[in-house]
Amino acid sequence: MGVMLIVLAAVSAFVSPAQTLAWTPNRVAGQIDASGWDFARNGRLSLAGTWLFTDGGDRGTYDKPGRPTVPVTVPGAWPVLDRAGWFHRQDGFAQYRVHLKLPATPGNERIALNTGYWMSAYRIYANGRFLLESGKLGRNADEEIANSYSRIVLLPEGAREVDLLVELSNHMNRYGGVSSAPELGFESELQSHTRLFEALSAFLVGTMFFGALYHLTLFSLDRTVKPNLWFGVFAALQAIRSLAIAPLAADTVYVVDQYWIWRINYASTMLL
Repeated sequence: MGVMLIVLAAVSAFVSPAQTLAWTPNRVAGQIDASGWDFARNGRLSLAGTWLFTDGGDRGTYDKPGRPTVPVTVPGAWPVLDRAGWFHRQDGFAQYRVHLKLPATPGNERIALNTGYWMSAYRIYANGRFLLESGKLGRNADEEIANSYSRIVLLPEGAREVDLLVELSNHMNRYGGVSSAPELGFESELQSHTRLFEALSAFLVGTMFFGALYHLTLFSLDRTVKPNLWFGVFAALQAIRSLAIAPLAADTVYVVDQYWIWRINYASTMLL
């Protein structure tokens, strides 16, 4: 009994009132009611749930009669339906939609969206207003510039209800869809976190490249000291891999095609 009391006391010490009393958003198909969410107290809000998916065919003809709209889970792979469900494709164009109810924000704070990882090129709209394009949508793989990495974008100021729309052009990843759910939060918090992560990643790349150059130079001067070679190769691989993963890959993708970024990431990880 004494041990149980100690364990319960330890657990309760790590559970804050914000965690136990946090308001729970109402999530139904195509809607997320977050009107009672307190960003200052509870932090970011995940938009995981059931969104509406409209297949746009292979050329983005969303408005063509007969295009099916079905509920899908976010995050999740590009949906695959049988003939009774109208389509079974796993690439091309699609739209994801969700209607959001938002709380009022204090002071000068603005609500922003961390887009999450949409596994190809995508555009974001809020209440019909264009917010962001990541990569470039295309009718085929040659026209498309995939950039699946997350972005921070402001939602319309003062809006308490937002129709969020994501247009996705998917000709690179057969399973497409979204691998991590978008999140809402205060712009200041989201931006500060992203900038810190970018700065740390850039510092790591610079440090590893310097370490690689230093140890490979030492090895060229004395080839009997093999650890200099191995550490130099290790540091170079670590620097390359850091350029091929978030957050730096969001910029690297405009220099090296995402097709190769994914492969560089995989190869460098296996070699490490």
